[in-house]
Amino acid sequence: MKIKDLNEYIIFDGFPLDYESKKMIILTNLLHVDKSPLPEKMCKIITTKNIALRFTAYCNLKGYKGLHKDSFMIVEPYTETDIVISRRHIIKILLCESSDLSGNLLVVAKEENSLNYIYAGNLMDIRTVVLNETFLSWINNSQQYLYMNLTRTNENHEEDKRDHVHNVLDKIRQILEYNPDYGINLYLPIVGYEYCIDKLVKRFQKHVTFSQQFRSIFEYAMSDLNFVSKSVDDAKIVLYPTPRRIAETRNNYKVHHKITVIIQRNDVNTFKLEPEKYYYEILYKPEPSPFELQYLTMMTRPKSIYGILDLNNKVVKVPKYLLELADNDHSPNKRPKNPKPNTERVLVPPIGEVAKQGIFLDDSESSEETACT
Repeated sequence: MKIKDLNEYIIFDGFPLDYESKKMIILTNLLHVDKSPLPEKMCKIITTKNIALRFTAYCNLKGYKGLHKDSFMIVEPYTETDIVISRRHIIKILLCESSDLSGNLLVVAKEENSLNYIYAGNLMDIRTVVLNETFLSWINNSQQYLYMNLTRTNENHEEDKRDHVHNVLDKIRQILEYNPDYGINLYLPIVGYEYCIDKLVKRFQKHVTFSQQFRSIFEYAMSDLNFVSKSVDDAKIVLYPTPRRIAETRNNYKVHHKITVIIQRNDVNTFKLEPEKYYYEILYKPEPSPFELQYLTMMTRPKSIYGILDLNNKVVKVPKYLLELADNDHSPNKRPKNPKPNTERVLVPPIGEVAKQGIFLDDSESSEETACT
């Protein structure tokens, strides 16, 4: 997406199909990259080393040839960086990196005035960013326009408040404990779900390993992932990027003692443990939860809040419980005369507590109406 009032050549998390040397992509995460067609030639990408390596590995895996040696501008996290639009037009940015395997980014961008544009992308590790001294120095004594992924929001925020990753971990634990002589073949998208993978490998230490496709994506980080099993034969959980046919899942159960588990972001079958059941679906939505969005809003106290484009290239309406956390001087009843930063679509198509038992560790151990103006 674009933020017009920032600059028309700056594009966040989108791949314009028409190449232009002035265009620059700020890549903050890889969610839905696998659903986005890539251009014949890629515009300049501004990102961190971790995301660049993972994106390059994904492109190589898919046989994409549009990257070249000058495709990336690698930025050190939490370091002020200048984006030169022209001799008289410079935008300063700060890329704030999460501490989990995803390395997802929050971007603070500003021009000559004190107005900050905060683009949160798909950041879920809010705490790491908001406690960083450099980030705090950028937002102190400044006005903020905050852009967030509102995919999981609704007016009744209690309905979808829990972090879905805990649901995944809990159900996988249940399956393994119900079937102690079986392992799990876990299927999920190869990019965009790094936060879930990070929690998974830390929770089930030494009992998780990657298929060859996943290893190619995370090759740059394998030396640091010392809690990932090196052998498929020794691991209880093996990650795969695509689901197999039902006939194969039945064979895996009977011959290889492997239960198939598929991570789904949409409606799933009812989860029920049953004898000789060889196929399960688990719900997981890889976007920030309402709690995480509330936390970020409280810590930044923005003048205005905007939703970024969702999976269907639509902007989700900002719920009241987030609007109420914005700066009180700019509540819906006190609309400033400042022009609203508009969003513009880029040519990208739509695209319970954890029990402390067994061999595993728990987390403690290891448009106008969319804005508040």
